[in-house]
Amino acid sequence: MAQDNNIVVLTEVLTKGEALDIVDYFAEEGLAVEYMETKASGFIDDSGDVQILVKQVDYDKAWALLKKYDEACKDIDWDNVDLGEFEG
Repeated sequence: MAQDNNIVVLTEVLTKGEALDIVDYFAEEGLAVEYMETKASGFIDDSGDVQILVKQVDYDKAWALLKKYDEACKDIDWDNVDLGEFEG
């Protein structure tokens, strides 16, 4: 069905880095998603809206994986993560 192959927006994130993390997570889970930057990049922090795109047929599975990803991110104890020394 052609409609099942339509591309839809699953969510939006603030940075390309976050989008790449989500794309990698989904790939590990066996579901292909893409990202598309919707604002100009190249600014000081290279931030802006980035859309995560998925096929319409995979939307429900992708939404469930996104919720799982969000929960996993909440479980990180940032007080115990070594981020290294500031290089600035």
